[in-house]
Amino acid sequence: MKQKNYDDRKRKIVYTSLIFFCLFLLMVIVATLLLRNNSDKSKPNSNGTSGPNLPYLPPTEEEKKQVQDTKTATRAPDVSTPTAPTSNVGDVTIISAEQNVNKDLVVKTQLNGDQWASCTLSVQNGGKTITRDAKALYQPTFSTCMGFVVEASELASGEANLVISAKKTNGSSFESPERIVKIVK
Repeated sequence: MKQKNYDDRKRKIVYTSLIFFCLFLLMVIVATLLLRNNSDKSKPNSNGTSGPNLPYLPPTEEEKKQVQDTKTATRAPDVSTPTAPTSNVGDVTIISAEQNVNKDLVVKTQLNGDQWASCTLSVQNGGKTITRDAKALYQPTFSTCMGFVVEASELASGEANLVISAKKTNGSSFESPERIVKIVK
């Protein structure tokens, strides 16, 4: 009788160990497959890019001419003299300007490209101009100003005109299109 109980317990231990070993082996296989799939996506393809393996087609004569025209038309700005603000639409954008629950005005921005240095928010509201300065923050897809908050106590009810001025490290300046928001007290 004792021998039978001992054999049953031994069999249960062996079966349980076997089940845990199979689960562990299955987890290792799944993890290996996931890691292999992720590393394949980040490897460059035969054409030097990540993503779907598209065949390489050499540029046409027209594309070569367009590139050459762009190279000759593009010239670096003279860093010795500061440039006046320009309105390159799309370089500096106000992506949101809203009042939070405390009625403070929160402004978020997007700066296309890189090498941005600083930003200035100008708010015209209630006959006065409010300005805020912030540093630019580089992100992988676009840059942004570190953030702007204008407290509710500084704002008057009605319309507020917002403009972001941003400077690059080479001294060139850019402005966003004017954004009008309604301020509610």
